[in-house]
Amino acid sequence: MRFFFKTLSTTDDRVWIRFGIHFLLWSCLIKFVSAYFIVQQEIKDQDRANEAHAITLPIRDMAMSPSLQDFLKQHPVYLSMTTTPERIQYVTRVLASIDTSLVNTIFVVVPQVFARTGQTYQIPDDLQQWDKVHIIRPKNDHGPISKLLPTLELIQERKEDAILITIDDDYIYPRGTIYEHVYHLYQAEGRHATASIIGVLGNQSNMPYAYRITDASLQQVWPDRRPQLLHGVGSIGMFSQHMDSHWLREILQYEASHGQQDCRLSDDLLISIGLRLAGVEFTHIQSDYLSHALLQPMRGVTEVGAIHNISVPAKDWTAWLYRGKVNAIEERLDRCFTMLNQYQKDKKHEYHTP
Repeated sequence: MRFFFKTLSTTDDRVWIRFGIHFLLWSCLIKFVSAYFIVQQEIKDQDRANEAHAITLPIRDMAMSPSLQDFLKQHPVYLSMTTTPERIQYVTRVLASIDTSLVNTIFVVVPQVFARTGQTYQIPDDLQQWDKVHIIRPKNDHGPISKLLPTLELIQERKEDAILITIDDDYIYPRGTIYEHVYHLYQAEGRHATASIIGVLGNQSNMPYAYRITDASLQQVWPDRRPQLLHGVGSIGMFSQHMDSHWLREILQYEASHGQQDCRLSDDLLISIGLRLAGVEFTHIQSDYLSHALLQPMRGVTEVGAIHNISVPAKDWTAWLYRGKVNAIEERLDRCFTMLNQYQKDKKHEYHTP
C-alpha cells in the first residue's frame, strides 16, 4: 500500500493530465455510442408500432355496390413501386400494411444497376415469394420515375384500361389505401387522378405543400390554371390511358442529351404535368381511411438516399452566395420546368393520350 501511494505521489502531472483527457474522451465516446443505439432501437420500435397500427385501420366497404363491382371488372387494378439497394429489404414491410385484395399484380421495379451509385440489388427471398408481386428488371435505371414508367408501358402494351396506383418505398400506408383510390376514381366518373397529398406551385412558398416557382417557368406548361403537384409519398392513383409513356421517355432522353437530371429526379412533377396536359383533374383524398395524417414515415430508411438530400448543381459562380437560402426542391422543380419549356419549343410537342 505504501509503495502504491509513493508511486502516485511521484507520478508526473502531465501523465495525470493525459490520463484525465483520455478518460473523458473514452467516456464521451461510450456515451455517444450508447445513445446512438438507444435512438436506433427507438426508431425500430416506432416503425413496428406504426406498421402494427396501419393494419388495424378500417377499409371502405364497397361490396354492396353493383356499379362499383362492374367498374372493377372493366378496370383491373395494379400497384407499382420502385426502390433502392438500401431500401429493398423493407419493401415487404411497406406492402404488409396495405390490403391488396383488389390488386391484380404488384409491380416492383428493380433496375439491374442503381444508376446513382452503381450498386447492384440483392433481392430478398421474401419479396420474390410475396403474393401477387411481379419484379420488373429494366436494363436502364430511370430514377424515381421508375415507380411508374416500366409498369405503365407494360399495361399499355396490353391495351388495358387499368387503374394504376403508385406508392413510395419509405412510408407506411394505411390498410385502406388501394380501396380509397379505387373508390375516388370511381366517384369521379372521368378524367381524374387521386392523391392524399396535393401541393401548389406558384410565386408563394409554404413548404412542404406550396412550392415557389416563377410564373415564367409555369406559363408554358400551365398557362390557364393553378398548378398543382401530386405527391408520390401520398400515393397516386390514375387511369393508365391518361398518361403518355412515350412523352415520359422523350423527356428523360431529351434531358439526358443536355447532361441534366432535374426532371429525372422530379418524378412527381413529371407525373403531374403529364396528367394535367392530358386534361386530367386532381382529386384530393381526405377520408377516415386515407389521409396525410394517417401516413407514417418508415423512420429507419426515410432519409437514406432521399432526393431532397441530393444537392442541386450551381447555375453560375454566384450560387455560393445563396447557399442555404434557396430550397433544393424548389430549385430542382424550377430547372425541370425550364427544361420542359425548352423541350416544347424544340420539339413543338403536341400532347396526346395513348
